[in-house]
Amino acid sequence: MAHILVIDDDPAIQLVLKRTLVQEGHRISLASNGCEGLLRAQQAIPDLIICDWMMPLKDGLEVCQLVKGDPRLSTTFFILLTSKRSISDRVRGLDSGADDFLAKPIELAELKARVRAPCGFSNSPRIFKSKSTRWKRSWRRRATMSNRSCPSP
Repeated sequence: MAHILVIDDDPAIQLVLKRTLVQEGHRISLASNGCEGLLRAQQAIPDLIICDWMMPLKDGLEVCQLVKGDPRLSTTFFILLTSKRSISDRVRGLDSGADDFLAKPIELAELKARVRAPCGFSNSPRIFKSKSTRWKRSWRRRATMSNRSCPSP
């Protein structure tokens, strides 16, 4: 199925995510901090990244911004793993480029569903990335059109 990169500084969370996702048929790579995660992402070009928000060296927001800013990784689906619950935090995450969120403590059924959604586009990572890019362009176009139809203040 998909190649998923898990970036988290907590070995217990890495283990739970890896076991669960391997059982679902995915190939998993692990990284223990943001810097290591960026290196692994650049080397392997995963289909999906699940990244903890709060980590040493580089936090999840920084990792997300760097991933989305890299032309080779920009279409990689990015899920932020977080215990943050406020709307303002979620907006910050979306503004950094995150595609989705997964709350801690992790509910395994929700994890599987959130991973299934983007990976369900196709069994082919290339087709998934292509559809992900078209989807994002479509939403950007709609947002631009919506902004044009609003009267200026």
